[in-house]
Amino acid sequence: MKFIPIEVLSYFYGISFWALILHLGLPVWPLFLHILHLASVLYVIWWVRHLWRISSMEPFYLKRAKPKSTHIFLTILKNPKTILFSSGIFPFETWNSFENYIGVLTIFCICFVVCSLFWMCFGRNLLLGKIRGVSANHYYKGSALLLILGISPIFLSFLK
Repeated sequence: MKFIPIEVLSYFYGISFWALILHLGLPVWPLFLHILHLASVLYVIWWVRHLWRISSMEPFYLKRAKPKSTHIFLTILKNPKTILFSSGIFPFETWNSFENYIGVLTIFCICFVVCSLFWMCFGRNLLLGKIRGVSANHYYKGSALLLILGISPIFLSFLK
């Protein structure tokens, strides 16, 4: 629970940083957005491959030391999802005014907190084996398929 505000703050910084970079860089270098999208897609494909090949991570996660706040902040700050949120997922009107910016990021924050609470409950029960019929291996393979589904619009935009 104590990491949720850190994660939200990190997403705010990351999304705002990439929106600023895109706003300043796109008039000078129009291909910059496509390069960022391609790099993000390649990174997500690498994660999909990694998630698909994992056979069982339960022992690793159950024995792992608790993460530190700075590690979580920096990990999310470097996450390519911040690029995807700022460049394609959030509407372009987000960056036209401060009111739009605050409104969209508030909705994002609410959705993020709800999803975080759900995954904390579900993930803990999954790793402890309390959910019958679903193993962590199924979860990782499902996450890989969900990632592919999530990046498919960006990948398809390259094919146009």
